Amino acid sequence: MSVISTIRTSCRDCYKCIRHCPVKAIRISSGHAEVVDERCVKDGRCVLVCPQKAKKVRSDLEEARALLGKGGRVVASIAPSFVAAFPEATPGQVVQGLKMLGFSEVRETAEGAEWVAKEHALLLAEGRTNVISSSCPAVNFLITRYFPKCIEYLAPVVSPMVAHGRLLKKEDPHLPGGVHRPLYRQEG
Repeated sequence: MSVISTIRTSCRDCYKCIRHCPVKAIRISSGHAEVVDERCVKDGRCVLVCPQKAKKVRSDLEEARALLGKGGRVVASIAPSFVAAFPEATPGQVVQGLKMLGFSEVRETAEGAEWVAKEHALLLAEGRTNVISSSCPAVNFLITRYFPKCIEYLAPVVSPMVAHGRLLKKEDPHLPGGVHRPLYRQEG
C-alpha cells in the first residue's frame, strides 16, 4: 500500500490536490484524483488541501497494537516536538500515557539526532564540501526522483528516527523489528 492513497467514495473531483501538488504526482483515474506513487515525494500537501478528506496517509496503528499485544518489550521513540502536539498535557503525562498503553520505555528521537550530527561532522572532516543534509524524507524523495544529478551531494546519513531505531535495537537486540544494520550511514 502506498503512503498516501485516495478514498474514492470521498473524492468529489474538485482537483484541488492536482493544482497543489508540486511534482504533478496526481492523475485522474476513473473520474477520481489518484496519487501516482512513483512520482510522489510524500510531502502530504494533497492530504492537507483536500476539502473532502479524500486523501489519507497509511496508518501502522494496527501493527503497533499487535506489537504491544504480544507483551514483549516495545520502546516508543518520540520527537522532541511531541510537547507541541499535546499542549494540554505535561511531558510527564504524555510519557505516562504511552506507558499505560503498553510501551516499556519512552525515549526521545533526539538521541538519534545526536549521532546523525556526528556523522555529518565526519563527512566534513573527510573533506566533503558540498553536502545536502536532510532528515526530511520528502526532500530526499524530491532529489532522488527529480534532481538525480544532485544525489552525489546528499549526505549518506540516515534520519534521526532511523538512527534512533537502530540505536535502540543495538542496545537491545530482542526488540521487535528488523535486522541489525550499520547504525548511521545509508547502506549502499
